[in-house]
Amino acid sequence: MVGFLFGELLVAIILGLAQEWSERHFIHSDGISYVEIATAYARHDWPNAINAYWSPLFSWMIALLFLVLHPSPYWQAATAHLVMFVSYVAILVSFEFFMRELIRTQKSDSTDKEDRLDRSTLYLAGHCTILFAALGMAVMIGSLSPDTIAMAMVLPCSH
Repeated sequence: MVGFLFGELLVAIILGLAQEWSERHFIHSDGISYVEIATAYARHDWPNAINAYWSPLFSWMIALLFLVLHPSPYWQAATAHLVMFVSYVAILVSFEFFMRELIRTQKSDSTDKEDRLDRSTLYLAGHCTILFAALGMAVMIGSLSPDTIAMAMVLPCSH
């Protein structure tokens, strides 16, 4: 079972990495705002960095990478996409925790074995669902949106 789970995780990471690499220089208008705010944080330009509209956590994470990596303007979007990839991996880790809790709860709650789904069926269906959600819907890695961070934070609380 561990080999099966490792294979699913490896495939999920490769898919996320492939999407991230293909969209490394693509940025939506919201993403431009986050990169600009992160640049302002990195240069300690507080009047332009602090605002009430944009999520501060996402900008802080991008700014931290800007301070560590010192990307040229050409690589700023790709660096912001690196934050998205890390949050995508955090989604996968959070989802693994969610699935373990779901299976543990199912084992303890279900008295009739016919009512339970097989563990491998749950994992396969769950991983297909999370890949669809994380790679294909509103939390697309290419969108440079804090939605992936929110998804990674909400999943462990959902059990």
